[in-house]
Amino acid sequence: MTIEQAIDDLMDASRSMAEVAESESDEANRINAQNVADDCKQIAELLRELQERRKAPEIVECYECKHYMPVSQTSNSWGKCSIHSSPTEKQRTCQSCDYCSWAERRTDADD
Repeated sequence: MTIEQAIDDLMDASRSMAEVAESESDEANRINAQNVADDCKQIAELLRELQERRKAPEIVECYECKHYMPVSQTSNSWGKCSIHSSPTEKQRTCQSCDYCSWAERRTDADD
């Protein structure tokens, strides 16, 4: 079963239980059915959030970023970042293992 199938099943269960709750004459049964409907809907929403988080991009280290240029051909541990800049420096020196809030980020589509 995929997450999408589980979400669909939970939303179907939520709708079914909401219908049961509407048609139920006994107050306790109506409340229980509505609680089950609400719980199913909430779990489906949590699974949607999980699904989105799994799609979230991964932060890359500087040396993996398209903006990183090694300082020398022999050493890749220090480089220049063209996205890091200030009025006084055109490109900022960074270490290849740094993480950057401006870095290019990898997504599932890039793999």
